[in-house]
Amino acid sequence: MYDVRNASGLSTGQTRPYQVTVASNALPLKITLVWSDVPGAAGVALTPANNLDLVVRTPDSLTYL
Repeated sequence: MYDVRNASGLSTGQTRPYQVTVASNALPLKITLVWSDVPGAAGVALTPANNLDLVVRTPDSLTYL
């Protein structure tokens, strides 16, 4: 598990790669990206402060978005 706090988070346009070694394919690998945004103003449409994308690449170059 990786836990990256806001103080050491990313700036616009940055990426942060992580390598995960899977010892067995007996169970599926599950990957989740979780974050929280600052509260928006009351009565305003959704205005997220963060726009994060999760990309997972396999050793044989398959990409999952």
